[in-house]
Amino acid sequence: MGGDRLVSKNRRASFDYEISDTMEAGLVLIGSEVRALRESAADLSDAWIDIDQRGEAWVKNLRIPQLKHAAFAHTDLRPRKLLMHKEQIERLRGLTERDGMTLIATKCYFKNNRAKIEVAVARGKKK
Repeated sequence: MGGDRLVSKNRRASFDYEISDTMEAGLVLIGSEVRALRESAADLSDAWIDIDQRGEAWVKNLRIPQLKHAAFAHTDLRPRKLLMHKEQIERLRGLTERDGMTLIATKCYFKNNRAKIEVAVARGKKK
């Protein structure tokens, strides 16, 4: 049925970071955001993932452009919740507690008509 369709890729990630591990996560979006992703690309260049005190994962600085003709528009840079199992979130938290590791977003795509994001555990390269 729906198949995979790449919306956007973070090309700067491989230049700025050493990527060690990746994981797929679902995105909680509102209607205008899904529509905007289907019509245009998202900007992942500054997107990073934060795990809060309650054990929830959030993607920050993911820019989804507003549609010009939308009646109820969304905010481009609002934090968006990631849909992951608790075990996956705890595994990511454990990996980021190591020296210099961070979580970044590398891809945004649709899989079976569901918005997904690829989360990567990465270490910044020395410039």
